[in-house]
Amino acid sequence: MYFAILFLLASGGTMAATAPDLIRQGIATGEANGQLTDDVRDEARLNLNATGTLMLKVTRVFAFQQEGCARLRLDFVQTQALLPGASAPHDYEWSTEMSICSNGRPPASIERAK
Repeated sequence: MYFAILFLLASGGTMAATAPDLIRQGIATGEANGQLTDDVRDEARLNLNATGTLMLKVTRVFAFQQEGCARLRLDFVQTQALLPGASAPHDYEWSTEMSICSNGRPPASIERAK
């Protein structure tokens, strides 16, 4: 636990995580963020010709009536991305939204929780 706290402080308040872990945490608590260490990071590095870290912030937009399901906003920041035509690497940001349940499947109904 001590080392986890040290890492948290050293990394600016974010933990290393996988995208599915952060998505499940975002559904449960409303917000999650971390430095990705999974194949999502590897794919982003490949596509963006990047050498830096990939950060993900997950925010619950709203919950669905179906338990464990929510509409989420995913904000990504890939550091040190060298995009086509660029002379030097820079941070690249993008966002998307998705409707998902904690089991990885889409909700059966789009009725919002009251």
